[in-house]
Amino acid sequence: MDTKEKHWMVSTEQHGTRLDVFLAQCDPMLSRNEARRQIDAGSIWINGRRSRKMSRYMKKGERVTLRPEPSAASKQPTASQLSAASKQPTASQLSAASKQPTASQLSAASKQIAASAPPKQPAPIDPSEDSEIAHRFLEQADTHSSAFPLVAPSTSRSKTPYDASVFGEAPAFLYVDRHMAILNKPSGTPVEPTPNEDLHTCLRQVEAWQRARGVHPKKQYATAAHRLDAGASGAVAFALSKTAARVLSAQFAQHTARRIYWAVVVGCPDPESGTLRDHMDHTGPGLKRSVVPPNQGKLAVTDYRVLERLGPASLIEIRLQTGRTHQIRVHFAHIGHPLVGDWMYCPPEKALLCPPSKRLLLHARELTLTHPNGTDIAVVAPLDDDFTAYLDALRARM
Repeated sequence: MDTKEKHWMVSTEQHGTRLDVFLAQCDPMLSRNEARRQIDAGSIWINGRRSRKMSRYMKKGERVTLRPEPSAASKQPTASQLSAASKQPTASQLSAASKQPTASQLSAASKQIAASAPPKQPAPIDPSEDSEIAHRFLEQADTHSSAFPLVAPSTSRSKTPYDASVFGEAPAFLYVDRHMAILNKPSGTPVEPTPNEDLHTCLRQVEAWQRARGVHPKKQYATAAHRLDAGASGAVAFALSKTAARVLSAQFAQHTARRIYWAVVVGCPDPESGTLRDHMDHTGPGLKRSVVPPNQGKLAVTDYRVLERLGPASLIEIRLQTGRTHQIRVHFAHIGHPLVGDWMYCPPEKALLCPPSKRLLLHARELTLTHPNGTDIAVVAPLDDDFTAYLDALRARM
């Protein structure tokens, strides 16, 4: 079996499929029995958490990661090991060796020879050769000390430098301790691994940052407490301990975490402040959502107010009372004021009304959470340079 890490996302058609069946469907090289073995070995991670329940039913949108355990075949002796084994002495060779003189017999014989031999005088040393001999001695001493240090190596954990070429920019932390971290996510970087990207994600960056700090592998733990669209930027929280994961996930599930966003929308909403209350459900390919009748989907509630009119667009502040997928993007597209740079929900005719943007102009501005120790943690995430540049360009046109 391939030992490379693999990632999948549960589609609408795979919703309700057992975990072992899902794995066998996703990877044609993975039999159902092998899938069960990998689940039992703890090689399967769902949304960043290990799962060992074979009968777990999958939900659409879940992210599944396979980190394979080495199979029994991979534990067989290698060719070099077999070659070395073939060079072991046979039974007849061992029997012959047993008849050779022992170490004590050889030692006694060498003492008798040394006693009978005349004492050996040391050869005279030419003084002119002293410097060369000393130089060679120092070279040997340096080589010996580098290969066999006199001081025993430290037992502390070695630190691996953060490799920006592999994981992208190091996390820009707004708050961090041993239980939780809040970072200012750049636009274009997914929070968690996706089918298209694994290393350049916030989760992998946090894990690499932990390794760079020397956190023991058995104590490394990181999971996203909530999600933020890949195209958006701003504050996103990670739990760095299982205790924090339970506390933070409960706050987002119960909607007690305070989240404030800034966004640039096409036009200006009327009225300039209010509350949007609609039901949303999955209605298109991928993660696409839309507003549905009240007897369908889940209720989504969004408070908003206009901060600044900017000609063809407006800067607005948004407060979420619920946390549905793409809630902000769906709500403002539904009322005719889609977010600038939203390739999924902004119609082409609306996009032409504003200067083009290479990114989704949505930013998680403020985040307030309760720390596992009971303390309230509030952070404000600075705007990205590209977000600020777009606002300045709109202001310059007025």
